[in-house]
Amino acid sequence: MDSYELKNLKDFIIFPNSNARRRWDILIILLVIFNVVMLPMEIGLDLDFTGSFRYNIELFIDIIFALDIVLNFFTGFIDDNNILVMN
Repeated sequence: MDSYELKNLKDFIIFPNSNARRRWDILIILLVIFNVVMLPMEIGLDLDFTGSFRYNIELFIDIIFALDIVLNFFTGFIDDNNILVMN
């Protein structure tokens, strides 16, 4: 890769302590808590939500979790020496 391509890639790297990233992490935490509460109830009570609004909510949550995985590849991090790594 030449320096122009590297510069363009750096434009897509997300600062790990940005407000947007923190809000995204809070959303993920809330969705995990929702799953922690609802999933055991669905399994224990043998509930079937196929085709319902609840099913669509679960699908949306799964898509958000998949997007979070992709987003983590584009987020900088702080290494062991407290240096921000953004590449």
